Amino acid sequence: MEIIPLEQLEKLFQDLRSETDWAIDGPMLWGYYFLSPDEDKLMAAAGELGENGYTIVGIFEEEAEDEEGNTVETQQNVLHVERIEEHTPESLFARNAELEEFAGKYGLESYDGMDVNPVPDPDELDTLSVSDESGALENPDLLEAIDALRSASEEQEEAALDALSAELQRAVFLIPVLGEPEESEGEGASVQIMICTDEDDLDFVPLFTDVARLRAWVETPVSAMAVHAGEAWNLVLSQEECAGAVINPSEDDEQPPLIIPRDDVEDLKAEADASEEEDEE
Repeated sequence: MEIIPLEQLEKLFQDLRSETDWAIDGPMLWGYYFLSPDEDKLMAAAGELGENGYTIVGIFEEEAEDEEGNTVETQQNVLHVERIEEHTPESLFARNAELEEFAGKYGLESYDGMDVNPVPDPDELDTLSVSDESGALENPDLLEAIDALRSASEEQEEAALDALSAELQRAVFLIPVLGEPEESEGEGASVQIMICTDEDDLDFVPLFTDVARLRAWVETPVSAMAVHAGEAWNLVLSQEECAGAVINPSEDDEQPPLIIPRDDVEDLKAEADASEEEDEE
C-alpha cells in the first residue's frame, strides 16, 4: 500500500471535525493493520509492536466478497493493533511512514493503513481492545507467581497460592478462536473458542500469557483475542463441557501448563465480580 498522502489525511481530520463530535485533536484510539500470507511473520511483528506499547487486537484471516456478494476467505492474514495517541495530519503521516518501514523490516506483504475511534470508557471496553497497562501482551508477574508456587515449600504454599490468585486476576490472556472474534455483550462471547484435551479426555479452555507461547502451541494459522481475567473466567464457564482452564498448554517439561479446575475458575470469577462491585461503589 502506498502511504496515504498528507493532503488526504488533512481532509480526514477536517471531515471528522465537521461530521462528528470527536475530539480528533486529542487522544484517540488509532488502529493499524498489516497484511501477510505468512502468519509467523505477523506473530513476530506483533511481538515487537506489543513491546512498543501497541495493544494486539488479534491476527485474523482476511475475508472478501465474490461477485455474488458471498463472503470468501483469502490467502492473507491481518494483524490488527491499537494504541491511544494524539495525532495531527503531519504526525499521522509520519506514523504511517514509520509503520510502512516496519512492515518491510519483517517482510510483510504490506502495511494496510489505519482507522480511528474515540477512546472507549474504561467501564465499556469490549473483549477485543483490552490490554495491560503497557499495552504489551505479556504477563511476567503471573509467570513468576506460577514458578514460585511450583518451588514453594509446604510452609510457603498458602502464601504462594494467594500471590498466584492475585496475579491471575491482573492478567491479560490470549484465547485462540476459530474465525474472527466479534463484539459481544454479557457473559459468553459469540465466538468459537478452541479447546484442548488432556490425556484423560478432559476438555479445557487454553489461556496464553503471550504471543510466543500461543505460537508454540499451534502450528496452523489461528485467530486470537485478548481478554482481561474477569472476561476470561466468563468465557471458560460459558463452555459447559469444559473441566476448566489451562494456562500455556505445552508438552515442554521445563514449562508445564498450569491447570485451573472449573471449581477454581468459579471462585476466581466470584472474586473478580466482587472486586468490580467494590470499584463501582
